[in-house]
Amino acid sequence: MPSFSIHIAIANEYMRCHPNEIGSKENFIKGNIAPDLSSNKYESHYDNYAERHSGLSKFVEQTEIDIHSDYGKGYFLHLIADELFYHKIFRKECMVAKKSNTDFYHDWDCLNKPIIEKYKIKEVPEEAEKYFDITLEEKTQFLDFEKVKKFIDDLSKISLKEQEKEIKNNENPII
Repeated sequence: MPSFSIHIAIANEYMRCHPNEIGSKENFIKGNIAPDLSSNKYESHYDNYAERHSGLSKFVEQTEIDIHSDYGKGYFLHLIADELFYHKIFRKECMVAKKSNTDFYHDWDCLNKPIIEKYKIKEVPEEAEKYFDITLEEKTQFLDFEKVKKFIDDLSKISLKEQEKEIKNNENPII
């Protein structure tokens, strides 16, 4: 999963790029962080366990969360971000991290401060505050900040309606 700061930056930029699409910023952000607040990530991410992909088609088909509500749109954006992060945009970095038997937590902590500053993140839901350590000022091991910024900027410009249609037809997000 990308860090909470990356997910919230994507959500904030999405709302900036699509000013008439989201009615409740609070519900959109809560939906956007909800999958990572769960104790059961496979369930909250609608995972296909064997492939470890976010279950985007499962989410689109499910009836528990209204995909067209602000909360549901945030949740959907989160799942798209995870899928693209791990299986497309940062696939090489993920493979290197896996081979070195480590994770991205150090990189997340290193990137929190620059992401918060770049995307002017001022409001963080209480549930996610503990993940926003901005004291670490070291170099990242796997992730390049410029590539992360491009990921945030590109993902914030997508159309969730087009993504839903694409996933229903081909089971893959597009960027």
